[in-house]
Amino acid sequence: MTVSLIKDYVRINEFYGNTITSEECARNVLTSYTGTAGIRMAEGQGWNGFAVLMMADGSAFSALSESDYMHGLCECERAISVSNTEAICEALDDVDEKVGRPTYTVWDDYIAYDYACKEAREVIEGFECALSDYPLLDEMRCSELEYEALNDYVYNEVSGRVPSLCEETIIASVVSHICQNESPCGGCGSVDIDDAMNAIGFMQCHDCSTWLESSKDDALCMDCADGYTEDGCECVSVYLDTMRHGGHAVGMGEINETMRGCADCYAVMYPYGREAVTA
Repeated sequence: MTVSLIKDYVRINEFYGNTITSEECARNVLTSYTGTAGIRMAEGQGWNGFAVLMMADGSAFSALSESDYMHGLCECERAISVSNTEAICEALDDVDEKVGRPTYTVWDDYIAYDYACKEAREVIEGFECALSDYPLLDEMRCSELEYEALNDYVYNEVSGRVPSLCEETIIASVVSHICQNESPCGGCGSVDIDDAMNAIGFMQCHDCSTWLESSKDDALCMDCADGYTEDGCECVSVYLDTMRHGGHAVGMGEINETMRGCADCYAVMYPYGREAVTA
């Protein structure tokens, strides 16, 4: 028998007033999913029926808590599974409180329940129907989980690139840009952290790739910019001191312009240029 046939099995026995033991249900119907371990679990719960929540394709629903991780499951898929599990368990917790005893348990990654309990059965069947129409039970909670996962992903990525920039406001800005322009999943989506950093005003140094707060495509960090200072000439160092004092970022193009405007540096940059001009 398949797992889904337990419903017909229990309904027939209920119709004739027969008592259905967990051992009968597990042995006759749930062998493919549970085996003897399932029998022992149901007996331990003291149930008079035994079933698991099923999906429309005939597979058992896989329960996943917020602290659980499943290999190969991307964050958006995980958010759906966790939010659905939470919604189902919350509703079944209400049933437990109403009937005064446990009517379900998350067992071996399945939501197993006492099929002989009418209240639990009706709740489960409602969820099975809902999931067959639309795979998401709580969109708001799912969005929260996706956002939390993306926030953690961005933090880890940014901290690996720029530890000094792992500030809450910067992380929030990167996450906001990604949510507005890309898939919010770091697993199945093409989340471009570098593009997001550029969009919120951070660029990599033209020479050493250090991240800088700048909108210049040819941004230079001060250490790299100092390297362009020519011996015996202070044009670049004076320019850099001015930019430092004003708190401004510098770019490769500006360094070149400064050197081209200096007679000494120009001769170094373009050794034939001056001769061509004066010839």
